[in-house]
Amino acid sequence: KGAKDLIEFFEQMKQRGYEKYYRFTPEVMRGLDYYTGMVVEQFDLNPENKRSMYGGGRYDGLVSLFVDQNVPAVGFAM
Repeated sequence: KGAKDLIEFFEQMKQRGYEKYYRFTPEVMRGLDYYTGMVVEQFDLNPENKRSMYGGGRYDGLVSLFVDQNVPAVGFAM
């Protein structure tokens, strides 16, 4: 499923002309215990300041840890 999601994402980005605005880097990992899909990490493009500006992703099971509902979710933090 993960590979199919990535292929679909790449196809949608290409159809919209956005392929030059992202780079796929499989070594980026975030919250393996609660993220359930793709994750993102935005970096500053200034060569003197290559730090992360924000990150996030999809976490469908996280809300159910706090309430008795399964709520699909996506989010990010700066």
